[in-house]
Amino acid sequence: MSYQKIKTDAKKAVLPDDQYDNIFYNLCNFFNDYFFFEVSEKLLEFITNKSSIKYLIEQAKILSYKKEYDQVINLCDEILLKEKNNYIAWILRGNAFFFKSNIFDSEESYVKAIRCKPDRTERFDVKMLYRLGLVYVRRKTWADAKTVFLQILKESTQYGFAWRYLGLAYMRLGEHNLAEEALNEANLLDVDNPENWAYLTIFCIFVGRKFQAYECLNELNKTKFENCELWEEIGDLFEKIGEYQITADIYNKIIKIDPKFINVYIKLSKLYFYQFDSKRKESIEILRNCLKYAQDEKDKKRIADSIEQITNQIGMQDSQFLDKSLDKNMGNVNMNTDQTDIFADLNNNNQLDEN
Repeated sequence: MSYQKIKTDAKKAVLPDDQYDNIFYNLCNFFNDYFFFEVSEKLLEFITNKSSIKYLIEQAKILSYKKEYDQVINLCDEILLKEKNNYIAWILRGNAFFFKSNIFDSEESYVKAIRCKPDRTERFDVKMLYRLGLVYVRRKTWADAKTVFLQILKESTQYGFAWRYLGLAYMRLGEHNLAEEALNEANLLDVDNPENWAYLTIFCIFVGRKFQAYECLNELNKTKFENCELWEEIGDLFEKIGEYQITADIYNKIIKIDPKFINVYIKLSKLYFYQFDSKRKESIEILRNCLKYAQDEKDKKRIADSIEQITNQIGMQDSQFLDKSLDKNMGNVNMNTDQTDIFADLNNNNQLDEN
C-alpha cells in the first residue's frame, strides 16, 4: 500500500484537518514503536499543519531515532522559543546532548524538563532520570546522583541499575551501611551484571573486608568486564593493601583490554620496579611499550627519561632496552637524567594522552 493511498483512504471520511493530522500522528507513534522510522518520516509529509509544536516534536523524535542530534537540538530550540516549558522538547534536547557526550547541557535540559513537568501526578520518564543520574555519576556529584536514583526507585523498586548506582553514590558519600544494602539489592536483581561485582569489590576494600573482596574479585574475573577505569581503581586499592601480585594481574588485564591506557603502563612499571626484584628489567620494557601510544612529545620525554634512569640504576645502559627501537619510538626527542625520583614526573602527570 502506497503512502498516498493511505492518505486518500483516510480522506474518504469527511473530517477536519486536525483530525486527519491526529490519524497520521497515531500512525507515526505506532511505527516508531516498531522502529520503522522511515515510514514515520514519510507519514509526516501528509500532516496539514506543519508549523505546529506537535509536528516539530514528531520531527525531533524521528531525527533522534536517526541519531541526527545536531538537528534535534536545533528543532528543540525552535520549539522552546515558542513554548519555553515544553516537557518533551527539554527531554529530547537533553537526550541529544547526552548522546553527544555533552553532559553539562544535557543536565541543564533534563533539570528543566523535571521543573516543567506538566502533571506532577504522572510518572517521570525513567529513561530521562537514568541518563540524568549517569550525568551526575560522570561528574561525581554523588548527592545529586543519590537523589535521582532514589526517585527512580520510587517509580519501581525492580530497577537493578538504580540500586547499583544508588549504592555507588552512598559508597562515595561514605554512607557504608546504606551502600551495602543497595549494592546487595542490585546483585539480587541482576546477579550476572559484572558492575555489581566491581562495586562490591571496591566496597569490601573500603570497609576492610579483604577476604570478601577476594571473593567478589573472583566473581568479577569470571565475567568479560571491560571497564578499564573501574579495573584501574580496583587495582589501585589492592596495591594500597599490599596485594601487589593481584594489582599486577589487574594492570596487565587492563593493558590487554585497552593497549592505549597509558597511565596503567606507568603504574605497572613502577610496581615491578619497586615491589618485584625479579621484574625490575621488565619495568623498562613496559615503559618502552608505553612509548608506542604516547602522543604528546612531553609525555614521550618523561617516559624516556624514566627509562634511562631505571637503566642506569640497574646497570643496563648498554642493554637491549636502549636499542634502535627506542630511538624509533622517540624520534628526535633527547633524553636527560636530571630527575631525582624516577617516577615522580610521571606520577604528577595524570593527564597523559590516552588516544
